[in-house]
Amino acid sequence: MTSPFAYGPSGRWLTSTQAHEVFICDGDDEHTVHVIELDATVTGVRNTPAQVLALDAQGTLYGLDPRSGKRAWTLGMGAPGLALAATEAGRWAAVHGNGVTWGEGSGQLGELEVAGARHAAFDPTGQTLAIVTEDGTLSTVKLGGALGPGRALGYGATGLAYSRLGWWLVSTTRGVFRVPVDGGEPELYLKWGGDDHPVGVTCSLNGRLCAFVTERKVVVLFGVERDANCGAIIYPEREVGELEFGPQAWLGIGLGLGDGNKVDLLDGSSCSRTDPPPGRPRNRWALQLSFDADEVGEVHGPRGAAPAPAAAHDGAAADPRTQWGATPDDAPSSQAAPTTGMLFYALGLLVAAGVLGYAAIAGWFDPFMAWLGAGILGVSGISIFAASRRG
Repeated sequence: MTSPFAYGPSGRWLTSTQAHEVFICDGDDEHTVHVIELDATVTGVRNTPAQVLALDAQGTLYGLDPRSGKRAWTLGMGAPGLALAATEAGRWAAVHGNGVTWGEGSGQLGELEVAGARHAAFDPTGQTLAIVTEDGTLSTVKLGGALGPGRALGYGATGLAYSRLGWWLVSTTRGVFRVPVDGGEPELYLKWGGDDHPVGVTCSLNGRLCAFVTERKVVVLFGVERDANCGAIIYPEREVGELEFGPQAWLGIGLGLGDGNKVDLLDGSSCSRTDPPPGRPRNRWALQLSFDADEVGEVHGPRGAAPAPAAAHDGAAADPRTQWGATPDDAPSSQAAPTTGMLFYALGLLVAAGVLGYAAIAGWFDPFMAWLGAGILGVSGISIFAASRRG
């Protein structure tokens, strides 16, 4: 992940990064509270109630005090740092060149040698840790016990998350797998073709909605219980880094350079950006909210919705893509036809593109910006309608 970023269920902090710097921003008004320098490039950040945790490329784990802006403590992993996971209560797991080390606060509680370890994630209790290797082998461990047998997914892993519906979600070079936490068989429920595979999957607190990055500039939103395509958030000018959900259906999006956004997926128009500290440049960027908040609401549920019961895993009826009766011959989920709500949304995009085009001709606004906006909206609308023809 090129740009580590953290948000989290409490929503207290938005933490973005740039090279060896950690930008701690207030989760409510998005202003930067502190910029703290590490000794090497940041490879992972996570927010906990007491501190912001950060891991660097040299394998040093830092406890950063968001109130004073100082390092509270450091702890060496003894190998290059790769990724960081943490629970809301403050338990952490650092993935490094020798495997995985876990602990709480400044104290190390255990470690595992896992060759090729690349991503880790906790279950909500903080007692079970999942680890996936670069080649796509997923293992779990009850902390303090032995590492369980690995389940080979067959494709390179690009991300790992936990869904409260009863799955580990693994983004890979072929799509997104659901791996039952009870030890059932993995399912490739989102098939993805081509080189622009999903990267950095993350999951909402209630487990119903997931997000991941494709094409380096597109944040894709899908249901977890079924493969409902809810749309996307597009960054024409910036590369997207790490994603993490905050409270409810708020999604945090890291962009590097100390920048980030938080987007209310149940609203469709509520989007905020982080603000740099005094003396730092205030970068500008465009983004396109190409999702239907009503569709997201149907998948995620209303604000405050409790997790649904875990989906049944019937081996006899298992399907490699979804439990809702699709077959292996069905089109990849990345090619799924848009819903009716998305088609109306596409129509609105085309109408807006037409208005901007007319404005450019009439000279109401700067012609270049008007034509640029018309082009972006028009291409997006046409793409959605084209997808409907595929379906």
